[in-house]
Amino acid sequence: MDLVSTGSKSREAPRPLVSAEKATLPGDAGLLHAELTFFYYPGDVCFPVPSPKMYVQVSPVRVNVDVPSIVWLTAFLPHVAAAVASTSTDDSSTYMDVRSEVIMPKIVLEAGPEHISQQRDRPKELHVCTARVTFTNVRESARANTAGTRADLASIIAALRRLTPRGHFPCADDDMDPIHQQFVLHADSLDDIDRGNTVTPELLWRENRSIWCARAEPLWIDFSGARATNYKPSPLLDATPLTAWLCFEDGFNRIWMIGRTCGLAGLQINHYQLLFLLRQLEKLSELAAWLSHQAGRMPEDPGTIVVGMVVPAVEMTLVLPTSCPGQETSSRDLDSVPLDSSSLQDLKMGSESTMAPSMMDRDSGVLATHSIEVCTAQPLPAEELAPPSPGLGFSSFSSMRRGLTSLVTSIDSALTRDEGRSDAASTASSDSERYVVVGLAAESPLDADMAFREFEHGRTCNSGVEMAAEVVERSSSPSDHSITSSCKRRDLISTCTWRLNNIFLVQQSVPGKTSLRLTADDLNSDECSSMPWDEFQSKFSMRARAWNEPVASEDDVKPRDSTKIAARLVRIEQPRELNDKGEPSGLAAFEELLEAQIKDLSMSLNMSTALALSEFIEDEVIAPPVPLEVLISNLKLHLIEDRPTRSISSPPPQPLDLDLTTLRLTRDMKGIVHLGPPQVEPPKPQNPPELKEAKKEIERLNKENEELRKRLATMDRISEDNRELRAVAEEVSVLRHCARAAQQEAANLLADKQELLESLRLMMEQNMSTTSRGKR
Repeated sequence: MDLVSTGSKSREAPRPLVSAEKATLPGDAGLLHAELTFFYYPGDVCFPVPSPKMYVQVSPVRVNVDVPSIVWLTAFLPHVAAAVASTSTDDSSTYMDVRSEVIMPKIVLEAGPEHISQQRDRPKELHVCTARVTFTNVRESARANTAGTRADLASIIAALRRLTPRGHFPCADDDMDPIHQQFVLHADSLDDIDRGNTVTPELLWRENRSIWCARAEPLWIDFSGARATNYKPSPLLDATPLTAWLCFEDGFNRIWMIGRTCGLAGLQINHYQLLFLLRQLEKLSELAAWLSHQAGRMPEDPGTIVVGMVVPAVEMTLVLPTSCPGQETSSRDLDSVPLDSSSLQDLKMGSESTMAPSMMDRDSGVLATHSIEVCTAQPLPAEELAPPSPGLGFSSFSSMRRGLTSLVTSIDSALTRDEGRSDAASTASSDSERYVVVGLAAESPLDADMAFREFEHGRTCNSGVEMAAEVVERSSSPSDHSITSSCKRRDLISTCTWRLNNIFLVQQSVPGKTSLRLTADDLNSDECSSMPWDEFQSKFSMRARAWNEPVASEDDVKPRDSTKIAARLVRIEQPRELNDKGEPSGLAAFEELLEAQIKDLSMSLNMSTALALSEFIEDEVIAPPVPLEVLISNLKLHLIEDRPTRSISSPPPQPLDLDLTTLRLTRDMKGIVHLGPPQVEPPKPQNPPELKEAKKEIERLNKENEELRKRLATMDRISEDNRELRAVAEEVSVLRHCARAAQQEAANLLADKQELLESLRLMMEQNMSTTSRGKR
């Protein structure tokens, strides 16, 4: 699969979007293996059978993140899916056991035209790698002590509930809960499907298959393509296992995902890697804007995505240039001479620093403990000169000159302690002659190297320059042994490590709004002024293995009310601009706001590290300022002055202690920073005691009146009931009287009937006697 070709790239050869890395596979290994199994009972007998199973395994693939290609795919594939869904006539159940694996996948983010090849520490690619990715809806055995079980899901839910701040910042009223109810039911095995007792082939298909589990075992991120590391990978994220659980609603319109990393997540980054990441974030932001734009054009309801993550601990190490003791601190550009010059120079410069006693000093009686520095400069072709970087202030010839001048000044101040020796030293060579640049007019690197070697062997002693021998410890393993790099890659760095514990991260995307919430329990810092680069890499790779998760106490298990570090980033979509026809066109702009709260922290930091951090975060482009609001409460900062004093007679440096009780820092859209006290709601005016008593009496009377009203209403209902009962009683009495009259009349009628019957009988007897007499 190749990248999408646009009009501006019509003459470029297609580049692969998805490709297989066959070099990492055996010769007879396949790239794709898929199995689809259906079960049936012979003889068409209706009997329970196992559910259908699908297994897919993909061998190593490389995916290049290209914005036009991904935008084209997201615009094309939904129409294909809609066409397939409209032509499909099978309405049967899609119950199936699915398990897919991808072995050694790699997602690559490449640098664009902003890449500057003269910056030797700047990478060209970012590789997101993992040994294996598993995506399945089948649960592992409950006996397995691995990720993917219901117990693992229950532990992630418990961790999210414990770390979720309830009713406090950064939570808001419109935030969605990352823990979907389906996750809870699935963890407790309460979401099984009821198949009834009828014998059918689907009788055993009871487990819910709507919850998916994704695992990366493990996940790591590397930089690649930097010349300083000889084009070898340099780690950004150390290997960390990642487990995520997903739940879908309305197809794929509503997605919930919760996850957790296991162990310590180690990060390391230097200045040029940070610049690379900033440029990649700009590309990803553009991609997200296009995807949001396309989602809004879909006829379906816009979807939502809620992601919740728990990270036990994170250690982020900032790789900084190491400081050089003895340098003057009057220059504000550089407070240390960087030995790792590959990260600090924009031009190809070759340098070799040697410090040793010289023959001149011995002959003149000057102390042999001082040194000189000799640099050899290699000319560059015009096409290799780096373009000016607006945000890079780490190295320039002016700042280097000021740094070297301050070094010479410090040496001179040390020599002036003895007037005689200073006099002898000035006779041998002046201050301006103690620093000599050799090879500025060299036509090739070989000429420069030959001139440098001649200087080492004392062939340039007639110029009045002191000869020096090596006393500075070399790095453990220079990354490049060429003429230009063996002099400037010292592999000595300084580090500043920041540790965060119990990180809770939630990302929520709804139509028109995106929010990101982050909380952490604690923040600690650790510094190292000088360390070989190889030694740091060895310790960095062993850091996660030596880390043990602390035993949780009873207080840690309880849900927490507030955190020491909390942040919230909100992006709200603005109305799209109208074109000449009055129709919306282009991408919608976003309004961003970053809010943070920091409280109850105590930190210690060196002044050299603080200055290096200010240069570390400096960007190379001028970006529009993001509005922010930071509330600081009870922050104690201990600044240690580790830089050398300006002169020998100066007193030793004293630390600086800052105690910020309450401080509110804001920045508006114009970039203006405001410092002031936090906004406090005006207190309500206190009422006098008599008014309070009167209010209490009024409240009491109101309560009594309410009770009386309730009683009166009850009495009214009772009176109404009594009236109804009286009417019923009167009606009953009338009915009783009527019944008695009817009974009396019925008795009279019965008596009359008896009398009539008796008269009839007598008359019949008389008639019979008269008839018998007549016959005789």
